[in-house]
Amino acid sequence: MQKLFFVIVIILGVTTTAFAKNEIVQNTDDFSGLEMVTFKKPLKFERTKGGFMPVATAWLTPEIARKQDGTVGWIRLRLIVKCNQTGMITRDPVRASQANGGTLKLKLDDNVIELKAINQLSEVDFDNSLVQGAYYADYTEQSIFSLSPEQLYTISAASTVKARLTGMNDLYYDLPHKHYKIHQDWLEEIRRFYNTAYQQGEKDYE
Repeated sequence: MQKLFFVIVIILGVTTTAFAKNEIVQNTDDFSGLEMVTFKKPLKFERTKGGFMPVATAWLTPEIARKQDGTVGWIRLRLIVKCNQTGMITRDPVRASQANGGTLKLKLDDNVIELKAINQLSEVDFDNSLVQGAYYADYTEQSIFSLSPEQLYTISAASTVKARLTGMNDLYYDLPHKHYKIHQDWLEEIRRFYNTAYQQGEKDYE
């Protein structure tokens, strides 16, 4: 009986850890004096459906910069995509951060909002990893999208989300893809982020 009790405690502990919420952090930037509000870890947006090794993972993380008087300076979504050469998402010709006018469209229930990439230079890291005796090439790319407080609220109020990333030559990539799916906690975490950034529903942005 005692052994069963300890097994249950261990299972509950593992379950609690697995479903632990991503911490929201608020730090003041030493150079600009802005208070930066974001998640401690990137917010996972899409993940691979099974398999021993993920071919792609996407993180879409909100960031808010607040001025000293409490008003909001800017709001952004930072997209990070890491994938191997068999599952590229943003590699040519769909690299949003390299394309002029690269966009991210989010379909939120029946509403569609379109966000423009604000970084125009390619920011790609390349790395080789050895897995079970085989080498895999990993690419990591970042794109940054500006959005308004109203758009952030629209995202936080949605119950479903899909995405379309458009790059050069108007070619695009839809998320979720047939091999991937939207992370089930993404919208819930966005709602929690919005409530933290605007306590008690305050909208003191400009």
